[in-house]
Amino acid sequence: MKRFLFASMIAAVCVAGVFATGQGETKASAKVRIAIVPVALNNPIFLDAIEASKKAGAELGVEILPTASANPDAAEQVKVIEGLIEQKVDGILLFPVDSKALKGVVDKAIDKGIVVGILNSDIPDSKRPFYAGTDNYTLGKTCGELMVKLMGGKGKVVVQTGVIGMAALDERVQGFRDVIKGTAIEEVAFQANDDNMEKAVELINTFLSAHPEVDGYFVDGGWPFFAPPASLPELVKFRARGGIYGTVDTFYPMFKYLDRPDPLADFMIGQDYSAMGDYGTRTILKLIKGGTVDQKIFYTPLEYVTKDNFKEVLARKKAW
Repeated sequence: MKRFLFASMIAAVCVAGVFATGQGETKASAKVRIAIVPVALNNPIFLDAIEASKKAGAELGVEILPTASANPDAAEQVKVIEGLIEQKVDGILLFPVDSKALKGVVDKAIDKGIVVGILNSDIPDSKRPFYAGTDNYTLGKTCGELMVKLMGGKGKVVVQTGVIGMAALDERVQGFRDVIKGTAIEEVAFQANDDNMEKAVELINTFLSAHPEVDGYFVDGGWPFFAPPASLPELVKFRARGGIYGTVDTFYPMFKYLDRPDPLADFMIGQDYSAMGDYGTRTILKLIKGGTVDQKIFYTPLEYVTKDNFKEVLARKKAW
């Protein structure tokens, strides 16, 4: 497989240049315009949310404008929102890179009359009218409980996250740590892959090669499992010697890690990005039309996948 081609997959559904930079003019339209802004173009996990938003938009007669910066950078994402403010879109659905860094521009957009909904990683101290996404602390806690059970309450574990400072990921890590606290499980390394799939793979291979004594590995997102299994030889060895591996997310490409004689994960806990995109689009349109929010915080459901039920779950997935 060539160097992960997912950036082009997202770019194909995003409006090129104009919306990413805030430069240029959009054509006048009678339709309500709602921008959906994922963390970055180089991460495919937002495809389901974008697709669900576009589907809801088509049903409701709303124009959906997917747009993002190339990489998960808070300053770049602020520029994207600034550009959307200049273009006077009606609404913005935002997956924030950094809750603290994005608060100011979110409030600015709202003060300008743009309705802003937050998805996946909340900014609770902003003026945002609603949050739709995962209960990230509970997600991390659930993963921690599974790891404790599978590791027998003892051993050495590695924790890998994406971008430090992203509220959603920090909450998952905290939930995981709160569970293993008080057990005989020791966190021996904490890694950040910068929301980069290739770096996630490199971190796993490098660490497991140097530390064969590790008993467990937890990743709070699906990054490494978008690569082909052949790119993770050290994970194969780790699993062969009894290592426990757990991950967040249950996207279609990840199932190849379970659909094999030697499953390379004990569990995958998924988030419902389709629900985020659908609920976010419908709710933001309701607010644009002068309605009110029924639920200021809407937690989407979790999906539990193991080697025992993955075929059943996979049958419900749409191939990428």
